[in-house]
Amino acid sequence: MDVRLARTVWKDAAWAGEYDRNIFQEYVLPPQVADEPVEYRWREDIPRWLSPDIGPEDDLITAARKINAAVDVPVKPETWGNPQMGYSKTMTGAFGKCDDRAILLAMALRSYGIPAAFEYVPNWGRKNNGHSFCSVILPSDSVLVFQDRKDDGENVSYSDLPPKVYRRTFFMQKDNPVYRRRGKEPVPRQFEDCRFKDVTGYHQIAQTDVRVDIPAKTRDRIAYLAVFTPQGWESVAFAEIRNGRAVFEDVGADILYLPCLYENTGPVPAGAPVIVRQDSIEKILPGDGNEDCGGAAMKIGKNSLN
Repeated sequence: MDVRLARTVWKDAAWAGEYDRNIFQEYVLPPQVADEPVEYRWREDIPRWLSPDIGPEDDLITAARKINAAVDVPVKPETWGNPQMGYSKTMTGAFGKCDDRAILLAMALRSYGIPAAFEYVPNWGRKNNGHSFCSVILPSDSVLVFQDRKDDGENVSYSDLPPKVYRRTFFMQKDNPVYRRRGKEPVPRQFEDCRFKDVTGYHQIAQTDVRVDIPAKTRDRIAYLAVFTPQGWESVAFAEIRNGRAVFEDVGADILYLPCLYENTGPVPAGAPVIVRQDSIEKILPGDGNEDCGGAAMKIGKNSLN
C-alpha cells in the first residue's frame, strides 16, 4: 500500500517529469527518512491533518513553502542528544529536536510527491553539537533549506559555522571511500554507516578545498579533518590518501581543524592544527608564540595548497 500510494502521488505531481527516476526512488519512495523507527502510516495520514492549502496553480516551490509553514514541531534544546523519535512519537509529543522536525517535514513533503532529504551538520565549527534540517531537491539540482516554519527555503542563516553538510540516503553509497575500506581500518562512528553523501557544495557556505600532506609511514588510506569540542577532536570530513596527500573538498571556512588519522582509540594527529579560510590557511605550530591561534599563513587557491 505504501509503495502504491507513493507511486500514485508521484504520477499526479506536476513536477515529476522534471526529475530522473532515481530521485523518486531515493527521496520520495523510501519509508524511512533518517534513522527513525520505520512506520508506514505517515504517507496516507499526513495529508489528512496537514491541510497546507495547496492549489492546482501552485508550483513545487510554493507547495514546499506551504507545507513547511504547516509543520509545527517546536524545537527545544533540552531534547538534543535523544534518539530520533519517528512519526508517531513526534505527532504525540509537544516538542522535539531539529532531527524530529526535519524528519517529519521530509515525510510531509514526500507525501505530496516532493523530493526531500534529511541533511545534517555533524558538528558545528565552534559549538559542542551539530544540527539537522530538511532540504527540498529541486529539478535544477539545487536545494531549498527549511529549518523552521518561517523559512522560505532560500535565505538561509545558520547559528554557527558549518564545516560540512551531509545528506542521509536510503541506499548505501558504494563509491564512498569509507565504504571501500570497511573492515580494513578503523572508522569514526559517525561515518560507519555509509548511507550518506557530502552535499556541502549545494549550500550557501563559505568553503574551499584543502590539501594535507600525510606522514608516509601510515598504512591508513583515509584521513580526516576534526573540529575541537570539550570532549576532544570530532571528525567531520574525510578524504582518501593518494600519493601521500589527502584532498578535502568543499570544507567550511573560518574554522579550526586538526588533520588526523583514526585508530580504535580515537583520532590521531597527522599534522598541525590549521585555521581554514577561503583564501589562506593559518598553520598553528608549537612554540610560535601566537596566543590567538594565528601562525604562518600559507596562501591557497581552489584545489591547491602551497
